[in-house]
Amino acid sequence: MSRQSSLQIPAAPDVVVIGGGTAGAMAAHQLATWGHLVLLIEREITRPPLAESLPPSCIPLLERLGVQQAIDNAGFVRGRGNTVWWGGEPMRVEAFPGGGYGYQVARERLEEVLVACAEAVGVVRLRPATAVRVQHDGEMNVVELSSPDGPHTVRTKWVLDCTGRAGLLARAHRVAPPDGVRTLALITVFDRADGWLLPDDTHTLVEGWSVPISKTRRCFTAMIDPDLTPIAGDAGLSTHYDNLFASLPALGPMLRDASVVRVGAPWACEATPYHSSEVVLPNALLVGDAASMIDPLSSFGVKKALASAWLSAVVVHTALVSPENAALATALYREREAAYVRSATHALGGVSREADSARGVPFWTARAALEGSPEIDGDSVEVLRRDPAVLHAFHQLRDQASVRLDVAPQLERRVRPVVRGNVVVAEEHLLLHGLTDSVRYLRSVDLLALLDVATRHGDVGDMYADYARRMGAVPLPDFLGALSVLVAKGAAVVA
Repeated sequence: MSRQSSLQIPAAPDVVVIGGGTAGAMAAHQLATWGHLVLLIEREITRPPLAESLPPSCIPLLERLGVQQAIDNAGFVRGRGNTVWWGGEPMRVEAFPGGGYGYQVARERLEEVLVACAEAVGVVRLRPATAVRVQHDGEMNVVELSSPDGPHTVRTKWVLDCTGRAGLLARAHRVAPPDGVRTLALITVFDRADGWLLPDDTHTLVEGWSVPISKTRRCFTAMIDPDLTPIAGDAGLSTHYDNLFASLPALGPMLRDASVVRVGAPWACEATPYHSSEVVLPNALLVGDAASMIDPLSSFGVKKALASAWLSAVVVHTALVSPENAALATALYREREAAYVRSATHALGGVSREADSARGVPFWTARAALEGSPEIDGDSVEVLRRDPAVLHAFHQLRDQASVRLDVAPQLERRVRPVVRGNVVVAEEHLLLHGLTDSVRYLRSVDLLALLDVATRHGDVGDMYADYARRMGAVPLPDFLGALSVLVAKGAAVVA
């Protein structure tokens, strides 16, 4: 029998979310919180243990999604940083800045917690069940389901494909990676009863990849290209896994220690990068890993799933409550997914070049050739921080007792979509010299509000205080950095 009988399945929910992983659970949770009737369809999945790292930057997302307390109560290891052996360099012990922490989680347990949060706010969960087909019919989608008590048909205004790599709707739009960039993750759990004798036992270890899931247990992962390293059966997989870790100067000896016990045989998980040519379909969105999975080598997969889930919920909520803004909202979703793909590809190429410089291994060489572009938005301003003109403006503003700024007469503005609360609206952005896209925010600073404040005061301290009164407090370094960008990029001129 299914978890709910057929009588409990809504015939016409506002939204059907297919897939109960991180992205699906959180998108469903948000939409139900905002008053929509949501049906969450989950297959019964049995998978070996897989560990994930949630960096500190996930915490604001968890708070915004309303599940931070549930995550805290789940008892996950609180990761405090990374211990790194990379590119042939000596060991680096890297604590998260400011004493911050993230979470080290077993994926299955994380998904259980998030789905429970979704059910608690009214999401109707159907498990086990499989979405067999989705057909667009006018302004509605018809979803055909299969469950242990028989087939069902549901009509819904919106569908979210959160089926990850399987990609129920996404398969037809999937773009394969370049030749030579195929990835298989080989994974095993090890236990050391008296702990791992590390500088910090909560850290992710980066040589292969190792994430703690308890005080004594760690998940150890190695990546291979199956075209370069063919695997024949379970015995071949185990041999390759052992050989890979034996070749690692730091993690190899760690696993050979007599106190270390292997918990289960190694298993393989497909991890080849991909993205989608289109993520917005008729009354449907591709969400999380269904849309793209670019970088299996970092700890940002869960963060991407959370962010994608939240934005997809905002887009659907906007379409349901303000249909006139539906096209604006889906344009924003398409734009943000494309920006993620560019940024993640750039990051994967960079970390691969670091590894390849020391080893010259074909696995890394192929990835080192990947291109992309660093993202310049509220979460990534590293390019601007290194910009000579921005640095000059920063020192100029810092060293002058007073400064009078005016809006540059040639400043261009463009109207683009932004999220306000839980809806998408159209607002002005600034087109700054040297940036391809117009910008509204840098970090947490609203550039339009900052520009208005900056032209009203001759003292930077007064500007900061006025901005905080209007918009809320922001970190002073972010404020000064954004002000420097406005001056350096020609939006504000010194009078």
